[in-house]
Amino acid sequence: MERVVAIGDQPVRLGASDVRRATALERLLGALPDSTAAPLLSLSYRREGPALPARPPDVRSMQLELWFDGPELHAREVSGLSARVAGGEAWIGGVTLDLVGGADSLLLSVLAHLMFPRERYVMHAGAVSLRGRARLLLGGSGMGKSSVTYGAHRAGWEVLGDDTVMLRPPGTGADWEVGALSMKPLAVPAELLVNGAVGEEPAGGVPRRRHDLPEPVLRPGWAEVGGIVSIEHGAEPGGRVEARDRRSALAALLRSFPGAVNPALLPELFSVAHTLASRPAHLLAQGRDPSLRLRDVAACLEELSESAGAGERPSP
Repeated sequence: MERVVAIGDQPVRLGASDVRRATALERLLGALPDSTAAPLLSLSYRREGPALPARPPDVRSMQLELWFDGPELHAREVSGLSARVAGGEAWIGGVTLDLVGGADSLLLSVLAHLMFPRERYVMHAGAVSLRGRARLLLGGSGMGKSSVTYGAHRAGWEVLGDDTVMLRPPGTGADWEVGALSMKPLAVPAELLVNGAVGEEPAGGVPRRRHDLPEPVLRPGWAEVGGIVSIEHGAEPGGRVEARDRRSALAALLRSFPGAVNPALLPELFSVAHTLASRPAHLLAQGRDPSLRLRDVAACLEELSESAGAGERPSP
């Protein structure tokens, strides 16, 4: 299996050693558009995994172990898959029962290191845009980025990503831009479906945590970054918006770069985050009541768009 796809605006050659791994790679990245450009980067999924350094990992979490050699990456996932990124080439390999889930756990770190030398910065974040100006949606897993993204979609905003996006520096445009990193279906939290947001129960009537929307929602392309929105769960029934200072925005941005755990990447990512933190920054606290959440998200985003139109400036 070999195919050249556009990840952001970068042509990447995808390859796999066998049918099962080709199928897994297609599940993860198959929705990306084909590219007719000569590939600048490559990502392969093989039966054999790359050898790992003999020393202890530089970073260890419940899911991953990471080793750094300057901008190069070695990684091991809990299921046994390993990965290496060096010289514009990414290699994931190994034997596991879950070829899709194991590779998915590695993919964010792998892509962050693969894209970094091309001045493309992978973020664990969402992004929505209105009239060509995007808001980055920041927050850890489970903080509600997908709920806000879905609420924005229903309120008429364009969706660039609900969980992963890519940044690129000013080029032909005048400002930093954000674009889709993958074109996977938008995953909607189950409680929004159960409460009638879509108009039907989850498939088979069995509640699950998230459900993929059947219609395509994510928009390919780029939009200028106009602001930063940190997402969290509030204590009140309804949602609210409040301004955040630049220091809080900087901290939230740095937490959203998976590559920031690598000391070799951190100085450049800090510079990117410092620049972006000059945009208007807000906290969007979602209400506890799921039946009000989509209405509240729409109202909060309307408040943000109105304040941006009035020439809002970030707090010092």
